[in-house]
Amino acid sequence: MHTEFELVHPLERDGDKRVIADVPPPARAIDLRDIQIILKTSERCNIACRYCYFFFSDNQTYKEHPPLIGAKVISDLVAFLQDGLRTMPGVRTLTIGFHGGEPMLQRRRDFDATCEALIQGLASMVELDLVIQTNGMLINDAWIDSFARYNVRVGVSLDGPASLHDLDRIDHMGRGTHERAIRGLNQALAAYRAGVLKREPSVLCVINPNVDARALYAYFREELGLRVFDFLLPEGELSAAPTAYGRFLVDLFDCWVEEGNADLGLRFFRALIAKFSGHSSFIFPVGADPVRSAVFKVSSDGRLYPDDVLHHSTWNTPALKETTLAEWLASPYFRDMANLAAPSQCEECCWVKVCGGGHPWNRFEADGGFDRPSSLCDGLKPVFARVYRYLLSIGVPQDRLLNVLSID
Repeated sequence: MHTEFELVHPLERDGDKRVIADVPPPARAIDLRDIQIILKTSERCNIACRYCYFFFSDNQTYKEHPPLIGAKVISDLVAFLQDGLRTMPGVRTLTIGFHGGEPMLQRRRDFDATCEALIQGLASMVELDLVIQTNGMLINDAWIDSFARYNVRVGVSLDGPASLHDLDRIDHMGRGTHERAIRGLNQALAAYRAGVLKREPSVLCVINPNVDARALYAYFREELGLRVFDFLLPEGELSAAPTAYGRFLVDLFDCWVEEGNADLGLRFFRALIAKFSGHSSFIFPVGADPVRSAVFKVSSDGRLYPDDVLHHSTWNTPALKETTLAEWLASPYFRDMANLAAPSQCEECCWVKVCGGGHPWNRFEADGGFDRPSSLCDGLKPVFARVYRYLLSIGVPQDRLLNVLSID
């Protein structure tokens, strides 16, 4: 199962919905204000997505971990974060995403106890944001009561109508899961529209570059009535040529622009447009913006991992009680990521200041590290060009864009 949740760039937490910043990016030291944790409350799943990076990749560390997180790990996590936040007063927001596998395989009373512990231990120290990314199949009234009680933002993984979703998102008997996922999503949406849930449920869709992006966009907007949804590029091996992903994204961008709905925030395009105004983002992490986020994983056994997708045997993975937050964020992986430069092959590319060589997920190789361009390079270039033309068309000065691109 794909369980990436919607990470939010710190600039947007202040309600800043501007597509283009009104001021040039400031030049000052990196300021870590935002920490985002992928918390593996369950390392098992009730479905078997064909593209799952967690269970069906070379990394099989989940087999060494407990199926479900325990109260002791939650207690250790709260203590680890309390101590860290005291020494890092600049951190303003802390997002904890309940992940799996399928996080709703955890007993609901244990989920409630986890939320209670996190809120009681951390909410007075930082702006605490609790989110869950689920396949939606287990959502019911009782779970919605828990989401409402603890103000948990709900994200459902859905790849489109049944004809698309059921290609890859199958259960362990090979059956499609669309009908069950839609039932859960609609229940969450109904709870939001009735005012039970205060935060609008969202959908994450893994991109299938061989489908009609316009039809998929229409399905989410018109048939399901969604306002909060986003699309995920592959992490690692591609299922099609990079140019196919590029065509999909260009068509998707045109749909977004044609609708002209400022409240409809597709994260990928907002992040890309932010890059053209000189800012960084989670999706395009190399940039001039000094406000940064740190993202890491806590496994069900209480061990820290630098990332949920990337793994390497040389990376340090201490237990929560074996390190401090400051030490962890100063470890070699985070130092390297903070200073990650574009590969030398990218130096002559006109988009390098936007792309930065691509997302680390699509650059990493076990032997060479991050020293290669994104595997999506040939697909992303047309997307950058399309966004560039759009910004010119709405009146963004060309010299400003060229300045961001460092083109004379």
